[in-house]
Amino acid sequence: MSIGAGQYRLTPELVELITTMLDDVSYGREVTSAPSNLPIGTEVASELLGVSRPWLTTLLDRGDLPSVRKGTKRRIRLGDVLAYRRTDDARRDCSLSWDFVEEK
Repeated sequence: MSIGAGQYRLTPELVELITTMLDDVSYGREVTSAPSNLPIGTEVASELLGVSRPWLTTLLDRGDLPSVRKGTKRRIRLGDVLAYRRTDDARRDCSLSWDFVEEK
């Protein structure tokens, strides 16, 4: 089967990437393209996660998110931050319940 002009074969990896992007859009997040190994600082990481910098520091100290030190600064890979956010979102989604609604 040949692919014509303007048509693309979607690999499983590309389908997963597109699905992840659409999932982020459904949460109302802006989507951009950047290398997953891009090092970011704690301020940017805390903004991406929607948490305070002290809480992010707690996550780093506990080992929930890997980081490296460059002098006095901590750097976290963008891909690790986004993976943590996806996992945390999924965990919270699974814990949602409609138990408070009484059947009549």
